[in-house]
Amino acid sequence: MNATHLLLLCLAGSAISPAADYRLTGPHAIDHATVYLVHSTQPQTAGGGAGRKYLPLKEALAQRKVAVYETGNVNELAIENLSADTDVFIHSGDIVKGGQQDRVFSTDLILPPRSGRTPVESFCVEQGRWSRRGGEDAKSFSASDNAIVSKEAKLAIKGSKNQSEVWKSVAGMQDKLARSMSNASAGVAALASPTSLQLSLENKAVNTNTEKQTATLRKLLEGQSDAIGYVFAVNGEIQSADVYFSPGLFAAVWPKQARSLAIETIAEKKKSTSAPLTPGAALAFLSDAGAKPPQPTASPNNRTRVTKRDSAKVLFVESHDSASRSWVHRSYTAK
Repeated sequence: MNATHLLLLCLAGSAISPAADYRLTGPHAIDHATVYLVHSTQPQTAGGGAGRKYLPLKEALAQRKVAVYETGNVNELAIENLSADTDVFIHSGDIVKGGQQDRVFSTDLILPPRSGRTPVESFCVEQGRWSRRGGEDAKSFSASDNAIVSKEAKLAIKGSKNQSEVWKSVAGMQDKLARSMSNASAGVAALASPTSLQLSLENKAVNTNTEKQTATLRKLLEGQSDAIGYVFAVNGEIQSADVYFSPGLFAAVWPKQARSLAIETIAEKKKSTSAPLTPGAALAFLSDAGAKPPQPTASPNNRTRVTKRDSAKVLFVESHDSASRSWVHRSYTAK
């Protein structure tokens, strides 16, 4: 049913209600994928700190307001906000390119102005290389148009935090993309580094095959100025959802997220048809996050607090900005 509006009620007995005060619009069908947009019933913002703005990592790197440095440690990079007046938002799942191996950030991070070099947890999305690649800088990283793809990869970097599982998910995604392409025999691995997820996502065939889906997904926000997130399913099965504290932050990160969802749509395509995701199933998925008590809160830096809830069906991760005392991003990954 189009233009479905559904209110999620508060979760009785839960310490927090991460799905409270949301409504959904949709479904939006993109090939065999289904997307619902998430809206808040509260005006302008879904959380506190309504006036606070964040610059996403890609734009911050392009404007040279942020630098990402190699540390020589596979699972840790250093990042620095060089600006005098801009808060930068590092999104869990953001990929950075270069260094001695391409990396993905496993956690959200709110980086204040003139932060100094700040350690941040990362995982390799490339295996084997530990040296300069082509004309890239081996000591620092450049921006990527891509974020991590697939729920398996998200669970590995946010949940189990297992490097072997990350590499396994990368290899699996490369295989699925190769089989989904019209020239499957050519594969999607790059000669410069066959194990690099980033280079595979830059593959010409991948870009050509996902161009239409990416454009369609990006247009979903047209006329939806109050949207704060999405729920995503492929072949009728929920994969993930992301919700943000404000429409502005969602709009800023949506182009990269839309591209990742388009790639996942192509990679997970099946020949058999399946029923699309229903509104009730989407609501149940968001609500399930409050079914378990939170794990101990982590503090990646003095501006960021991260809380997890791990149920049988959903890995829920919520990041907070200590300066505004507001949640910023809620991530839901299906198991």
